[in-house]
Amino acid sequence: MQRLPSILFALAVLPFLAFAAFGFLASFEPLPGALAWRLGYGAAVVLLAALELALVRRAIVGPSRPPDSQ
Repeated sequence: MQRLPSILFALAVLPFLAFAAFGFLASFEPLPGALAWRLGYGAAVVLLAALELALVRRAIVGPSRPPDSQ
């Protein structure tokens, strides 16, 4: 039953990822000091995308377990 929480959490992360991606694209408007916004939104997009991929992988493959050592 680890798949359902992973799927739900992955779906909950999607709006934040979309907001960060839109903010990153919007930060390319000519504004003074836009570099800080680009860096912030870019870092958020990278981190949220990595989290999203990890959650989707966990939902599909399942949680990774260490091999049994006997």
